[in-house]
Amino acid sequence: LQTSELGGLAKVMPRYTVFFWVAMFASIGLPGLSGFVGEYLILQGTMAAGFWYAFFGTTAVVLGAIYMLRMFRTAMYGELWRDENRNLRDISPRETLAIGLVLAVIVWIGVAPQKFLDLIRTDAAPTNSVAQLSE
Repeated sequence: LQTSELGGLAKVMPRYTVFFWVAMFASIGLPGLSGFVGEYLILQGTMAAGFWYAFFGTTAVVLGAIYMLRMFRTAMYGELWRDENRNLRDISPRETLAIGLVLAVIVWIGVAPQKFLDLIRTDAAPTNSVAQLSE
């Protein structure tokens, strides 16, 4: 399916739309969600390698956010013209619980990332790769 074929899902799947909305904002790096922490750390490390690397990385983040927001608008709030979409079921209570737990972890990582960063500290220790990029 193409994204344009998914218009109007918010009308028939409101819970799914809310969960998708939170996950999308985490993906584009909204502060307070897990994606922000990841994007910040990546861009901070990239800046150590060189300004232009960070500039192009930041440009890619902005373009990705624009794409995701346009895709969400089209898929969830576009015109509901496919009969198949009119008959979709919203997520069940069990699926709501499972997705809700995942989204809770997304918020937890965004609000208190240090506990997760401590888990990966030894694996993410600085290496010579940054020094090699700047040469």
